[in-house]
Amino acid sequence: MRRPSLASSLLLLWVLFIVYGTAIPFDFHFDRVTAVQGWHDARLNPLHDPQRGHLSRTDVFSNVLLFVPLGFLAFAAIRRKTGSRLDGDAMPRGGTLPSEAPAAAAGAGLTTADTMTPRAVLSAAVAATLAGMFLSAAVEVLQLWSPLRTTSANDLLTNTLGSFAGAVTAAVWFSWGVSRILPPVKEAARRRPRLALAVVVVGAWLMAGALPFDFSLDVDDLKRAVKASRLLPFHGSDFIGRPIAARPAAWLADFLRFSLLGGFFTWVFRGRRNPPGRSPSSLGSIVLAGVLSAVVALAVELEQLVVVSRGTDLTVVALALAGGLTGAAVYELSRSTLRVLLTALGTWCAVLVLDRWSPFEWSSPEAIELQWRHWLPLLPYFQRLGPAAVADLLREVGMGVPLGVLWAVRRPPSLTRAALAGFLLGLVLEGGQLLVATRTADITDAISLGAGVALGVALLTREHWVVEASD
Repeated sequence: MRRPSLASSLLLLWVLFIVYGTAIPFDFHFDRVTAVQGWHDARLNPLHDPQRGHLSRTDVFSNVLLFVPLGFLAFAAIRRKTGSRLDGDAMPRGGTLPSEAPAAAAGAGLTTADTMTPRAVLSAAVAATLAGMFLSAAVEVLQLWSPLRTTSANDLLTNTLGSFAGAVTAAVWFSWGVSRILPPVKEAARRRPRLALAVVVVGAWLMAGALPFDFSLDVDDLKRAVKASRLLPFHGSDFIGRPIAARPAAWLADFLRFSLLGGFFTWVFRGRRNPPGRSPSSLGSIVLAGVLSAVVALAVELEQLVVVSRGTDLTVVALALAGGLTGAAVYELSRSTLRVLLTALGTWCAVLVLDRWSPFEWSSPEAIELQWRHWLPLLPYFQRLGPAAVADLLREVGMGVPLGVLWAVRRPPSLTRAALAGFLLGLVLEGGQLLVATRTADITDAISLGAGVALGVALLTREHWVVEASD
């Protein structure tokens, strides 16, 4: 019996995710009266919202984005199923034996996607789009029996567009990207794994600084961003003299983050193959790591000038320089890889504590108030749709990735074990938030942290970096 492909498994999980999210809060009344009322309240004009008079861009974005992964995964699953026929009993053209066909394709530098004809690619894209449309239609019909949900033709249209966009993206990627982009990228990563990992880390750092991606190039917005900036590190006011509160917990978290980045840069330098007599000294590596950490921080702060909901604070650059130098010095002075890893793990756990529990305004245990929404997974992402929800999800998952990467360096755990460990750590952090007056505990964040830890393990163990990291 053939095991389901990864694409099929992920597709099933995403379908369950969609059904789960669109059924919240699970208040269904399967009777004729509810269905008739639901049909009466249904929004049958896909281009008009009777409440607002115009379509909400946030709703449209969310509905499209929700079904993009479904279209992509459905295409990948269909492609996989089609490709399996190549391994079957049918004789390919040209007299090649079935058992030789995959090897012949691999020898020619081709993948299964490359063997799909244009007609097969078009059929897979259409099938993936229809799969998204039928799932969306089923969900909208189901919502007729929910007094708290509204059936909408606009949801059906935008969900279908999302499935189509995902299917087209998959068709382009598997037909062109896999054969032309992926091979040189993999070869470059194989030759210079540490440098490739450094590019990924810096890119992820810059992307995290751009969250929630609400960019604006408007001149007035840029002027407001400059006026609200703190251009003198640790100064008590912004550019035009308005007071800015000190944030000691956030400053400490930034220092610890960049100390890890400085140590990472030093690890990258140590792996370089330099000509004899030209290897950088320990002091030079420390200084260079600190400067690079400050450059990354400066790039992020300048980037945030065009992110409407973020602010520019050059205090972070000073903290990055100090943190980078400290982390690089700790790495250079340490002779034990295990000690370095344990220090890095402890540092990132401290960052998580500062991120989750600051400003440490503790309340008494009697003040704890648990509500059902604390224990309903993924509810916040369906209550607060749009780019902000996507940015929040990326941030929460991303906070767990460094833990997974550091854990996997010495002895990679199974993905299930990594996800469970991250989830349990998340429960501890969220449980602590119950005692912080200004924070709200949510099991969704614990799940996201577990997913991030598992993702970090998967990213490291699937590439050559794990071999390089263990030396």
